[in-house]
Amino acid sequence: MLNEPHFPNRALVEEPLLRAIIELGGSIDFSIRGRNLEVTLAKQLGISDSDRDFSSPNYHSAGHRKWRNEIQFVRDQLVKKRELENVVSRGRGRWTITDAGYQRVGMQKP
Repeated sequence: MLNEPHFPNRALVEEPLLRAIIELGGSIDFSIRGRNLEVTLAKQLGISDSDRDFSSPNYHSAGHRKWRNEIQFVRDQLVKKRELENVVSRGRGRWTITDAGYQRVGMQKP
């Protein structure tokens, strides 16, 4: 049995996620730039490469990386708080920081 990594509490990942998306231009197409976001956030939060890339055949999303799933759960939290918009178009999700998201991290929308 594989030892599953433990990640920071999702609430503690919210602001770093907002900041990382802002650093990537304030909006990303997750299907295209999600991996870059995963790596950037993991480095900022001190998550090892092996933990970041962990996936398990027993995981409910078999074959998917647990860290990627964690980021998507945090996205859902931020959408509920209206700090992030997730617009799906042509099967792709575009994550865009809202004015409230910029305010939360003490920045103004460019």
